[in-house]
Amino acid sequence: MGKGRSSKQSETSTTTSVNHLSQEQQETGNSTSNFVDNSPEAIEARRLQELANNSDETNNLTQLQENASEHDNSSVSQYQDTSSSPELVPSSSLRDFVNDKPEHDPGQIADAAIKATSEYHKWAAEFANYVLLNRYTEEEVLLACRLAIREMREAQVSKDVSNDGQTYVDLARKQGSVADTAMNFEGELQWRGQGGILNQTDFGKWILEGGAEPDTSTSVLNCWELVLYSAYKEGILTKERITTLYRNFGSDLSTSVQKAFSNFDVLRKGEEYTYDKDDPDSPKPIKGDMVIFKDFMNHVTIATGNTVGGKIEIMSLWTQNNKKTYKTTVEDLLAGGAASPVKFFTPNW
Repeated sequence: MGKGRSSKQSETSTTTSVNHLSQEQQETGNSTSNFVDNSPEAIEARRLQELANNSDETNNLTQLQENASEHDNSSVSQYQDTSSSPELVPSSSLRDFVNDKPEHDPGQIADAAIKATSEYHKWAAEFANYVLLNRYTEEEVLLACRLAIREMREAQVSKDVSNDGQTYVDLARKQGSVADTAMNFEGELQWRGQGGILNQTDFGKWILEGGAEPDTSTSVLNCWELVLYSAYKEGILTKERITTLYRNFGSDLSTSVQKAFSNFDVLRKGEEYTYDKDDPDSPKPIKGDMVIFKDFMNHVTIATGNTVGGKIEIMSLWTQNNKKTYKTTVEDLLAGGAASPVKFFTPNW
């Protein structure tokens, strides 16, 4: 590689070139308006400017400015494309699920399919808005949609429920909050089978004999009392209503056990469904559903709304897990000897 010229050599060359140009201008009669300042100070200033224009720093700065301009132009173009694009329109309605198709069972429908409905969009905007003091969650709006679908399917009526959002989100909050409270009891309470006139547990003594209200961690309850107590703690089910239920049970027990347990039918709202774990098209419980193994006399649980490894998750207070409240699945209880068939329904809170 050749050696570069020294600064002194560059200055001499530049001075000679400029003086030569000045002489040519004088000989050709150029006016003073075209006069080039060839003073040593001006020559030095032009030399420094030329060096600056060709420096790496200047070139990098120029490139950055060009890149920034391209980015700004691209952003403006994208914004214009977005602002001019049509607004997304929901592709379906809850009414589209009101039929006999097993895949349209409320427990089978995917969240994404419900979120594509016009009712979900409307109710989410009205009730799940973050500026509301008592806002509903998106999970509650989804559950509200499922409850609306179930109700229409049971009545075999397809109708516009878009303006009934308040009714369904209220139902969803009740049903979902009972399940949430039952889940909060995980690892707590003690199980004991009921008997007699339902006074063999702390819960029964509280209802029928004026005993102390159960303690949330150590009191003795049976399986269905977990569900009733969860509803009571949420302020959804009154003690008076439970007392009536238990007293009716006791009075009918003298007639027959079956008649006594029929009193619990008042806790069911709408139809009763059967879940078949071996049938992929079987209807499935949704959050807050009461899940019964054969009948109330055998075992009662509450659905969490979750599936674990394809199994239906429930909250259960029973002999397993040291007789405490625990999360399990319908399939696991059946494998452990729980009675079948497995039935479920919307509770009548």
